Amino acid sequence: FFEYLFAGMSAFYLGNHTQAMANLARAGDYAWAAPAHINLADYHLFRGLLLGSPEAPGRLADKLHALQALRERFAHWAGFNPATFRNKLLLIEGVIAKLEGDGLAAIRCFDQAQIAATAAGFIHEQALAHEQLAEVCIPSGLISGANLHLRVARDCFHIWGATGKVQQLETLHPFLRTQPIQETQRATQQARLDLEAGIE
Repeated sequence: FFEYLFAGMSAFYLGNHTQAMANLARAGDYAWAAPAHINLADYHLFRGLLLGSPEAPGRLADKLHALQALRERFAHWAGFNPATFRNKLLLIEGVIAKLEGDGLAAIRCFDQAQIAATAAGFIHEQALAHEQLAEVCIPSGLISGANLHLRVARDCFHIWGATGKVQQLETLHPFLRTQPIQETQRATQQARLDLEAGIE
């Protein structure tokens, strides 16, 4: 399970969604071996993110049905442990909104996801949320916003130590090479205040 899971996650981070889907499908075959392991959350999260990718096969209705099931799963988990699971739930909700064509709702969900991830100290998931924000902003013509989210995602991946991902982003978006990496993260306390404001 773990071998295929981490291979699938790595492929997703590096943009090889077809390989990521194949690896996660294999991981799913062995998910029974880790019935209560925290990495099951990663398995379901990345399945959901992949369902929102252009490479995902199948009908839109089937994808949304699968995503709604994932949303219910994460909502249940977030009810018990919001610090760990709320940002993941918001990422799934953002993917649903994106597939439904509601760009504003997707932006709102992904923005709340990055705030929740920051508050929880999950910098890699903060980076994922900013990448998703950029993907939603670009088709909407929000280029300055997309560039900002790409820069923050690059900085988060750098702090996380994902050198290969940083290089990939700077290759795909050369303007990032001219933007200095910000070594400091937003204060966790401020992120928590943002999260509380968003919930209210």
